[in-house]
Amino acid sequence: MANIVSFVIPSEYIDRYNHVHYKSYLTIFKNAFMAFLTKRGITLMSPEERNMFFVTRRIEVDYVHELLVDDQIKIFTKIDHIGRTSVVFLQSIVCEKIGTTTTCKSVFVLLDSTTRLKMDIPEELCIKLLSEYLA
Repeated sequence: MANIVSFVIPSEYIDRYNHVHYKSYLTIFKNAFMAFLTKRGITLMSPEERNMFFVTRRIEVDYVHELLVDDQIKIFTKIDHIGRTSVVFLQSIVCEKIGTTTTCKSVFVLLDSTTRLKMDIPEELCIKLLSEYLA
């Protein structure tokens, strides 16, 4: 089940070609990713989560159609795969007027904040990530 975030494209995301700059899409996807985590009670700031954090390992973005200022969009975020140390997310931006405009596949790796090395994803974190699927 996908997490959905609604958003209206602000003028500061627009470049000199009068559409959303390619780097702004990463901000949109990051904010939707953070909303996905927050909805599941994952802040990575609780005592049991403070020693770990997600880092981006890989991002693949497909730009299908441009977005313009004031476009109303929805960002869909869902888990594609959970590995031993990583989580793969699939995201898409859908504009009310034109449909899917952009898709993104992101791989995040969980790191130990002390050693800065990959760590196994704890079972409790997996349960939170998959909470909607387990209900």
